[in-house]
Amino acid sequence: MGSTEACEISRTKVETALGTVSIASDEKFVSIESSPLLLPERHESPTSVLLRLAGVEDVRCLGDAGPVLASAVNMENVGNPELRRYEAVFGRDALYTAEFLSQQYPQLEAGTVRHLAAYQSEGADSRSMSSRGKVPNHIRPPDDPLAVRLTAETGRRWPWYGASDTTVQFLLALCRVLTRGPELFHELVVYPPGHEKAGVNVRWDDAPRKLGGVALDAGRWLLGELGRGPHEDLLWVPLNRKDSFTVWTDSPNAFHHRSGRLASVPVAPVQLQGQVYDALVALAQVCYAHDIHGQLPEALSAHAERLRVALPELFAVSDERGTFMASALDSRPPKPSPMAVRTVNMGFLLDSEVLAGSELQALREVIVEQLFTATMLSPFGIVGRARDEVRFEKFDYHAQVWGFAVHKVANGLRRSGYPALARELDRRVLLQARDGLLPENVGAGPEDELQYCQHVLTVRRQAADGSDTTTVKERPPAPYAAWTAGAILEIEAQLAAPQADEGPVLARPEHSHASTFERRILDGLTS
Repeated sequence: MGSTEACEISRTKVETALGTVSIASDEKFVSIESSPLLLPERHESPTSVLLRLAGVEDVRCLGDAGPVLASAVNMENVGNPELRRYEAVFGRDALYTAEFLSQQYPQLEAGTVRHLAAYQSEGADSRSMSSRGKVPNHIRPPDDPLAVRLTAETGRRWPWYGASDTTVQFLLALCRVLTRGPELFHELVVYPPGHEKAGVNVRWDDAPRKLGGVALDAGRWLLGELGRGPHEDLLWVPLNRKDSFTVWTDSPNAFHHRSGRLASVPVAPVQLQGQVYDALVALAQVCYAHDIHGQLPEALSAHAERLRVALPELFAVSDERGTFMASALDSRPPKPSPMAVRTVNMGFLLDSEVLAGSELQALREVIVEQLFTATMLSPFGIVGRARDEVRFEKFDYHAQVWGFAVHKVANGLRRSGYPALARELDRRVLLQARDGLLPENVGAGPEDELQYCQHVLTVRRQAADGSDTTTVKERPPAPYAAWTAGAILEIEAQLAAPQADEGPVLARPEHSHASTFERRILDGLTS
């Protein structure tokens, strides 16, 4: 499908007390506050940060205290509350961290899924966005100051289940755990420390919960969600109780058309469909491994196959910029349409079996070519949104370079048979840590200098559902992000492995053994 939309928005310069900022023409400036990110005097190793976030003192104990916290700060930033917003269990962040480290520290992934399994929802509640089989994305005590504020603003209850991708990630992680240890299928689920029922077996309908049952109920939730929306073979996501989407790119402006027009709700994000496919296939395999036959595994397999067929047909876009995968599908009638915007999320598909097979090699290659274009590549990885897209700003929250997302793409390149390109991206991710931080994200400009957002920019704008909303457009990154730590630790382990290319870690990798396709891309890089 082509893309010929006329541009609906432009960029506007606004003079502020902190200098000139650029916003979209459909956004109104509200405020800007300085929030400096201070660099550490002493560099802390990624392993030390990981142990702090995991609440343990030895890597052998990873997972014993459950999931990692999403972030932490260096001593110089202890007094800045803006940098400490994510010092809690966020299911999505914890699951990506555990995924990256599942080969080195499988016990972390096991501890993470055990913890989240205890919070799996037995029923539905609109205020917490829970439904039967879902796991939470955000766990805080209800009296936590930030929890109190968010409840006052949105009416949400805790724990918070308002993420569609977290349960999909959880299901895939749990299937990996059950594949590594089939006996865990029958392990009892116990409420973890910090829960008001800590140490007690979880029970539903007066029966004890087991990890296998948790997986099956998460799968039933997923199948039920696939039955909703304009196209039943895709997973569609709504807004949460305020203005954000329920995937990792949750900003109100995260999903828009090439013209800048915001998406209609719900949307079908491209990266989520790859995760859904893998989760469906993985759970079907777990079912058969435990002699569970019949309607459930058959439905899982059938949905997976239909999704695999539908994905290229619905998401592939071709125009003067080349062929790429749209960021998402819009649900606006009369039929779903692709949002022809290039984002890092199309690269997530490479780390999924949904695009496996020789018949999809050409599609995999055009995705790779797009990710390595000058408008998407940064000295520190891949930008969240291509620089020539109308809503790009280098510090716009989800337009920035996210280390975990770049590493996810690198793993996909490795899986797809492009190890030299994977190492090139991982080299750039390692550069994000050269100041001694493991930042949540870095600026998406083309400069070789690491840039961090040093302010909180608030704007008034329209949400995707048409409501007016006041939200933060730009904010400083968490200094130590768990998923960045996980990404860097996996990169270091891959570099230390015998099959890794020779050469200094931070030097551009030699690519004499790269494929012709890889060499052509690598030889064309300018930074």
